[in-house]
Amino acid sequence: MNQTMDSSQQSEPKLSPGRFANAPITPQDIGTNLPFKKREGPALAPTFHSLSRMGKLNAILELSSPEAFVQELPSQELHHLIHHIGIEDAGLLVPHTTPDQFRTLLDLDLWVGSEMCPERIERWIWSLDEFGPSDELARRIQQVDPELIISILARWCRIQVRETKDESPMFPHEAVVFTTPDQRYFVELVGDDANDRFPMIYHLIGGLYQADLEQAIQLLDQITMDTPSEVEEEVLRFRNARLQDLGFVSPDEAIRMYAFTSPKKALGDLAAILDGPAGSVFRHEGRPLGTALLGLGAPDNFLATVLGQTDCVERQEQFITAFTYLCNRSSTVRILDLSDLDRWNQEAKTIFGHLNIGLEFLAQGNHEAGGKILEKMHLLELHRVGFSVVTELSHMANTILKTLGSRDAQNLFDSPYAEVISALSSRFPCYTEVVDGGLIDRPFKSLYEVDRLRALVRDAQVSAELFNEHFGVKALEVDAADEAEMPYADVRLSSLWLTLLCQNAQNGTATLQAITIEQANQFVAALCAAPDQTIEKVTDASMSLLEQLSIADDLQVSALRRALIEPAAQRFADAFNRVQDHSYDPNILADFFLVDRN
Repeated sequence: MNQTMDSSQQSEPKLSPGRFANAPITPQDIGTNLPFKKREGPALAPTFHSLSRMGKLNAILELSSPEAFVQELPSQELHHLIHHIGIEDAGLLVPHTTPDQFRTLLDLDLWVGSEMCPERIERWIWSLDEFGPSDELARRIQQVDPELIISILARWCRIQVRETKDESPMFPHEAVVFTTPDQRYFVELVGDDANDRFPMIYHLIGGLYQADLEQAIQLLDQITMDTPSEVEEEVLRFRNARLQDLGFVSPDEAIRMYAFTSPKKALGDLAAILDGPAGSVFRHEGRPLGTALLGLGAPDNFLATVLGQTDCVERQEQFITAFTYLCNRSSTVRILDLSDLDRWNQEAKTIFGHLNIGLEFLAQGNHEAGGKILEKMHLLELHRVGFSVVTELSHMANTILKTLGSRDAQNLFDSPYAEVISALSSRFPCYTEVVDGGLIDRPFKSLYEVDRLRALVRDAQVSAELFNEHFGVKALEVDAADEAEMPYADVRLSSLWLTLLCQNAQNGTATLQAITIEQANQFVAALCAAPDQTIEKVTDASMSLLEQLSIADDLQVSALRRALIEPAAQRFADAFNRVQDHSYDPNILADFFLVDRN
């Protein structure tokens, strides 16, 4: 049915705060663990940050002036608070916002990177209609960029001037069409979701007319003339300019926080920094943004301890501001949805981890020195140091892959080396951790984790160099065209090592060539004659082979034992102990040797 209706005939359509599926789920638990005193309003209880979402909302509403509390909050902190509580409940705070706060709420919510999410404006229109006075939407429309309204309407509507009062043009049978309050225009909604978007568009145009009739006519006329993409680009420029004050700089500038700086050089330059004046954190005006809702995890690391010794309120607020600015910069690099608090908080933990690593590295574990560095050093530079300490691991991992000739060379290693190299070789290195019996990748939290994985990577590097220099081993690319014809393309170095041991035992030389099933059977029989001595025999044979290869350096030998010999011996013994009482299928040998089936 053609749905052309005059405003006088149209019943008020219902808005919804969470109609669209891309609205992120609000996290159940969120709260900062910064060790110094949180920057709370004097009327809030000290336990405010530990309250549930609804507990926080009730605590605000019980204040003598909730409106004053809302208006004193930094805009980004208010945005976090509303999304943490959930806009269905916290929407009643929105009518209390100042014009600047409301504009910032839209700036933070309606964009992901440079992509507009205009459907999200419905939840803000809903909150104004649901909890504000009857003219609240009209008043707020006058506080936002007209280009934003034009961009939203132009994307989903066709505006047609009604030449005469009796004119009733033909629209498609299924069209969603209504007339403006002055009967001057037909508004046709376009797209597959026209019915869903109708309440939002209807209320938006109604608010335009209620706010200013003349401006509404000018705006609707402009929609029929301007190019929507050009208007949207202009809105984005306005939005980005405002958010620069919150640390959301351009992508090119934001990525500089991840510029590599030599940790050793930074350590050498530290004395000059400590002798200089106190560092300016991030230049800003007005109140700090605050991080009262950031979930940083348990404060059991070096940076948290240093912060816990900081009792200067000014320095605390400088750190809060600088830290929030860093998180905002990083969210620009990662193109985060700023309304997705779970991801935003995860990024905050990553930044906190980099700062912790950088500070502990420069302070060499001395908390007093850490406090002086934190006072003198620009937080952006400190982050670069911490990230660069981690990135050095990434360089080492990629050197291993280059040595073995392929980005997929991590498949040549046993666990955990394979998983560690894979995680570290990414652009933003991760820490591989065993959780509930499974492996996950997460951001680095401490210098201890960096040092631990550095030892693993060094061991793997020695193994890679051994096989590259002595045997010319190269890994195939996963997508190589001829990989399907190579049944053992993913064989591990520990398996190649067993092949070398077999060749050496029977031929007196270690050559990386296929062995026959018969040779493999003989070698297995010799090693497994006494099952409880299998590991010892493999280890002894390995040490003899290292001597033949003229590898005598204690550090190299120790690394090869950890990364190559012990995994090979243990995996071999475990597998054959499982089948020692049965006749094993010769195919099992293919798991451990480069076998010539012919």
